[in-house]
Amino acid sequence: MHKTATSLKIAVAGFAIVFVSASAARIAFVSNASERLSVRSELIGLQKRDGLRLVAIRDNKLLTINYDNRVPAESKPFLENGTAMNGTVSPDGSVVAISLCRNPGLTHPSPNRTECPSGIVFATVHPDGSDLKEYAEFANPELDFCWSHDLSKVVLNMQDRRNDRHANNQLQILNLATETTEIIAEGPDAFVDPQCWSPDEKHVVYTINKPGGIQTVRQFDTELRTSEDIANGGRATWSPDGKWIAFLYCPPSLYDCTYFAIDTATNRQKVIFKMDGQTPLQWSPDSRFVTYASVARARERTLSELPREMLRLRVRRIEGGAELPVTDFYDGDMKWFNWVSSPPSALTLR
Repeated sequence: MHKTATSLKIAVAGFAIVFVSASAARIAFVSNASERLSVRSELIGLQKRDGLRLVAIRDNKLLTINYDNRVPAESKPFLENGTAMNGTVSPDGSVVAISLCRNPGLTHPSPNRTECPSGIVFATVHPDGSDLKEYAEFANPELDFCWSHDLSKVVLNMQDRRNDRHANNQLQILNLATETTEIIAEGPDAFVDPQCWSPDEKHVVYTINKPGGIQTVRQFDTELRTSEDIANGGRATWSPDGKWIAFLYCPPSLYDCTYFAIDTATNRQKVIFKMDGQTPLQWSPDSRFVTYASVARARERTLSELPREMLRLRVRRIEGGAELPVTDFYDGDMKWFNWVSSPPSALTLR
């Protein structure tokens, strides 16, 4: 009887702790609701006025964030032949750079390299599927592409097989019109994220992966054709106003990561915010907002979500730090969203 009473007290106490924790989380949610609503309202306004939206590519479709219900809206499939494995929409929404699994490769969702016997090549295409251009000799492009501001060039890591069928991966600048290339760095361990160009297009920021999980941010001078280390970290992006280079620094443990910014006028670094981020900071065209994905906190999950791998995509207003969660990813199903300013019709939404 005594043991039963004691067990009951423990159970009641445990329930009280859970209730208090849930209540605290609910109070925190309510206290921050006005800030989140403000960010949401501003984003909805920008979407209506300027067509500003977050867009990703998955399985031959464009996914666009819906700020009202946090469920990405899907476009109709935009390729009939081949599969767009991943890609980056240009900032104006007019064209998409993609990794193309060519026919007669399999066209079911998310083919891998062994399911693409005709090979994977770099390609560009309009969001409605028109004007598909395959760059047949530029093979096995890596995940991310970086559009120049005038959309004449793309930076990517790929194999240039024009002179060597067994070419190694190299980080290169590709001129889309002339198909000329300029090598930035050798090997597969150099990569860019979208928004890698300076506003005057004289510099490109990129990341070098080094042994032991160490990353270094480098800057390539397109006139001198030289690179220099500028920070310890990776996932570098250049703000559209040209004032900041953001990057993510994580210790070897990959915990306690921090987003930093380099002041391009003084080269001084400052902390933007601490977060175990999984993606670079992507800047809105006015440099007032950034979007990024990080591991979802326990209080952000339902009970059924607690055992699962869960990442949350967020939009953060730089001034004040108010955030809006915009969608979630589960079990490694990451989608890479970038800012695009274009009318919805340009993205062929359903």
